Amino acid sequence: MRWTMNFAVSIKLRRSLTFSGIFLFFSFLFIVQPFLAFILLVIVGLIVGTKSSGFSYMIAFFGACYLGLVNVTKFPESDLLHYFEWYSSAQELSLPAYLAIYSREPIYWIFLHTIANLPFTSEQLFVFTSTVIAYFIFMFGVIRVSFRLCLNSRVVACLVVAMMFFAPLFSLSAHLMRQFLAASLVILFFSESLLVGRRHWWILFAAILVHYSAIIFLPLAMIKKIGRVSNGIGIFLYLSLLPVIYLVSKSAAFFFTDIPVISFVLNRVAAEEGVELGHLSFASILFVIAMVALSVSNMMALRREVNTALWGYRWQINIAVFILVVIVLAANMQDGTTEISTRFFFYLYFLIGLVLPMYVASHRKQMILIFLLLALLIPYFVYNSQFGAWQYASLIDLISLPTWELWSYRV
Repeated sequence: MRWTMNFAVSIKLRRSLTFSGIFLFFSFLFIVQPFLAFILLVIVGLIVGTKSSGFSYMIAFFGACYLGLVNVTKFPESDLLHYFEWYSSAQELSLPAYLAIYSREPIYWIFLHTIANLPFTSEQLFVFTSTVIAYFIFMFGVIRVSFRLCLNSRVVACLVVAMMFFAPLFSLSAHLMRQFLAASLVILFFSESLLVGRRHWWILFAAILVHYSAIIFLPLAMIKKIGRVSNGIGIFLYLSLLPVIYLVSKSAAFFFTDIPVISFVLNRVAAEEGVELGHLSFASILFVIAMVALSVSNMMALRREVNTALWGYRWQINIAVFILVVIVLAANMQDGTTEISTRFFFYLYFLIGLVLPMYVASHRKQMILIFLLLALLIPYFVYNSQFGAWQYASLIDLISLPTWELWSYRV
């Protein structure tokens, strides 16, 4: 018996040392040639194809680091300029003085102030660290859900690549940095619900205190499957509550004037004021339709499964997508609420990280689905990095320069 235990410990230690050696090798290679390191790591992960989730997390980590380097080369404009101003202020003020000015979403401002006062800090470090942390939180949730759904490790590795090189999502990572981090925490919250069968509310509250728009997921997280009620009727019942919640929010704004975050959100609803961001594009509407189609497919697949404790959480996520879509489309119809429409629409980019694995898990030809997805997303990512709304380093530089040259690219 003791021999068996020693052998098991020896095997586990050997695997740990092997994994550590692989990590160190790719860390060194990443410094010398980040793009090559990431591509080679993905290839190794697909060849090895073990049941262990280690390679998937490693791909997510180095992928996040590579995307962080891409963001470092981004020409500062629009919201990124504001973040650099806030970053500069954080270096000049103490944390209490800083929070006295930026008190609305304290967790994010503590996060920013911490990065701004690290040793050898710089704007590059701020952008890089923000990208890596937010992306890895997001991918951590996606990977855990994917393995919980019993997806093959090779499928999960490809899914990680697909999510990381989803261009519309990436374009937010060095633009709407607060919402990106908050949305990543929202995905982690829902993924943990699927994994452990209960809600870790502290994750959701942290998301709300990073960006107030995440408060929409507080009521969505309370949705439960109504027994003896069909999916269609259940969806209708929850949608019918939206106008009631809206009217209650408007009337209750006065009573929450001194409560952080909630007072700001309710006052915005009551005043019906917002920044005019323009109506959703035709491509965005198509994406909304695609999300609904994926959720419908998932709901139909769930009807063929045996009810379990975790079954209800999968149902909840797809219902949340439906409700969010209705809010997005309804707000998009009015000029005064286009900011609400756009803000909530961005969350759909993240929710695909949960909805898509469910969809893939319900089909047999999983690798074919993922490869088709990659064939669409990677060329679009390349195109968007060179001809999109934001300016990054040239494609040749992004795939050929070492880390230290990408780090100083725009200096």
